[in-house]
Amino acid sequence: MQAHDDMKQAVLYHNDMSVCAAKVRNLLAEKGIAYEGIHLNLRAGDAQKPDYVKLNPNQVVPTLVNGRDVVIESNVILEYIEDTWPQAPLRPGDPMARARRRLWMKQLGEGVHAATGTISSCIAFRFQHLRRDPAELRAWLDGMGDPARRERIRQAIELGLDAPAFALAVQRFEKLLAGMEVATGTRQMAGRRRVLAGRHCLQPLPATAASSRIRRLYRGASAGGRLGRTSVRGGRFSGGRGAVDQSGLCRDLRSRTLGGARTHQPDFTKKISLKRSASG
Repeated sequence: MQAHDDMKQAVLYHNDMSVCAAKVRNLLAEKGIAYEGIHLNLRAGDAQKPDYVKLNPNQVVPTLVNGRDVVIESNVILEYIEDTWPQAPLRPGDPMARARRRLWMKQLGEGVHAATGTISSCIAFRFQHLRRDPAELRAWLDGMGDPARRERIRQAIELGLDAPAFALAVQRFEKLLAGMEVATGTRQMAGRRRVLAGRHCLQPLPATAASSRIRRLYRGASAGGRLGRTSVRGGRFSGGRGAVDQSGLCRDLRSRTLGGARTHQPDFTKKISLKRSASG
């Protein structure tokens, strides 16, 4: 890790596939703040290296270093940026609008960020991990300091769409998007940059377009089209117009996302085990 002093410009440790890092980059760009970006290869274990752990004990991105200030957690970083660089403010001035903004941001730390990681790991990142040497992969998992996160990612890699957290993660995005649609009076969220409080930005929403695609895939997997109220029972999505088990969603993801005619497409149904043997 680089040494920092009060004269240096801000430094952002980030990853190009991290939505938490993306929203910080978006805010810095929106406010015209120059910064140095240091890209971490998360799947190579860069966030587990001792020098980085000194900056961010949670072993995640982003981390913002501004002079002698080290700020972690993306929502906290957004607040820090607004306080430190007040030009072109994106926080609304009205107290009620600020309260609404805080409630939306609160959701991110109470399930949405974890759901994003679960969906990404089950659908995309697991196939990068499956190409790795098993011993190297186990060492990477063992290096995670958060046991709950370690287990969630292990299950995503081992089980893919059958991971216990996957159905709940999709349902969490359904709830988030439904709330956005009610708050904005629109069902066309993808591509909208600013929501709530007039010209003020509720928050950069890099996950919205992706989660909208997940919604379409999920609903497209059902014979009845758009589902009504949803719930999860026994690993199945159930709704007003039918039910979708995860194998059905798996087949739909394969055909729509990867293209049925492609060769060497990932097998969403493949299961592996990363648990150590009794002799290991």
